[in-house]
Amino acid sequence: MGVGLQVWDAGGTLTWDAMTRGGTILGFVDPVSANGQLTDARLKDKWAFCFVQSYTAFDNPAVAYVEGTTLYWRYPTGVPDTCRVIYGVY
Repeated sequence: MGVGLQVWDAGGTLTWDAMTRGGTILGFVDPVSANGQLTDARLKDKWAFCFVQSYTAFDNPAVAYVEGTTLYWRYPTGVPDTCRVIYGVY
C-alpha cells in the first residue's frame, strides 16, 4: 500500500497522487532584481509551482506566482533583493 498525498475532486475522481506524479523544473530566471514576467507555454493546463532563491539575507525578496502560462515576480517594497525565480509543473 502506497503512502502519500492524494487529492480527489467532488465527484470522487483521483486528480493528483504524490506516489505517481513528481514535479518537473521547467526553468529559472536569474538574476532577478526588478519586477517582471515570463511566458512559458509548457505551463498551460498544468499545476504550476515557483519559488524564490535569494542571493542575500532576504531583506526584500521577490514574490513569485503563476497565472495561466505566465510567471510573475514582484518586489513588494523598498530596494530589491537580487534572487533567482525557479518554476515548474507537477
